Amino acid sequence: MAAAENKRPRLSSRAEKKPSRKEILERKKATDELIRKAVAVKDHLAQFSDFHKYQRNGLSVYLESGRGHQLTLPMRKYIQNLLKVNMEEAYGAEWPSQEKVKRREMVVPEARYIFVKQYSNGFITEKSMKEGTEVEHMHAACTESCLLGFVHYRFVVEEELPVLYVYELQMEPSAQGKGLGKFMMQLIEQIACKNQMGAVMLTVQKANTQAIAFYTKLRYVISSTSPSRVDPQIGLDKSYEILCKTFDSEAKSKLERQATDEPRQKQPRQWHWPEKHQLERGDAQRLPTASAGFGGERRLLLLLLLLLCRGDVLGDTASILPSHRSRRSHNREALMATAENKRPRLSSRAEKKPRLYL
Repeated sequence: MAAAENKRPRLSSRAEKKPSRKEILERKKATDELIRKAVAVKDHLAQFSDFHKYQRNGLSVYLESGRGHQLTLPMRKYIQNLLKVNMEEAYGAEWPSQEKVKRREMVVPEARYIFVKQYSNGFITEKSMKEGTEVEHMHAACTESCLLGFVHYRFVVEEELPVLYVYELQMEPSAQGKGLGKFMMQLIEQIACKNQMGAVMLTVQKANTQAIAFYTKLRYVISSTSPSRVDPQIGLDKSYEILCKTFDSEAKSKLERQATDEPRQKQPRQWHWPEKHQLERGDAQRLPTASAGFGGERRLLLLLLLLLCRGDVLGDTASILPSHRSRRSHNREALMATAENKRPRLSSRAEKKPRLYL
């Protein structure tokens, strides 16, 4: 026994109690410091030389970094046009309001960009055709190249964890399906790990089934912060899902934890009625009880009710309790005896009351 007790694992003091306010503040300070260091890096792409170019599947492109508050006017127009081509159908009626939100998000200092540029000898003006909609893309911002897409990301805190959040991953229709999107997401994951981020997160529209299939192949899962995981009823009313890919155990436990089980419904009490032979034997332990149990007084009362309803158990139940008239006469005689300082006399009928053995 002593050897078994020595081998039994002991829980640490931190696991047994909640973290103190000091520990919470220190943890928050460490998280904010990681975010601050990641934001302070001027060019994350420079740390990964293998991702500076992409030459596969008929594409020959190179990557270039950018910041939201440094975007030129032609670059802003290009981003807005590409977003409209790729996302207007997925957002549906929500697009007018979402377009305004995206215009504000794209120019803040926290916004980081990686642009995909194709080698070219001059200015190019392209027209992307999508279901009869003609949108003109001006690539005049590139002197010797033209844009084929971009990724917009930021370093933020989610569930008290530092994460890299992908706001946009947009590619020209002509560049889709050639492995360029996967190449960009691999770069994003490398940047996240390099800066000690716990996960990569992003938002995808439910109507954009092609994007959902793309991220599923890259092993992204629905996050526990997504509306459908927080509350299925709320998730039905929302048009988007939040996906994530974690890199450590802490992020996995917070962002990929299973949905909480639904509260168990209270089971109705199940009554166990005694058999006739149990009542004849006077087995008090087998009286009808519920799963919650009864006290002694309730058992006695329940037994009396059973005997009144089942006269065939102990004979005629009329003689078990005194009649209403005998009880009233007994009370009257007791009051008269008290007034005369005499001992109250019991009626003969009450004296002959049969005993009930329980």
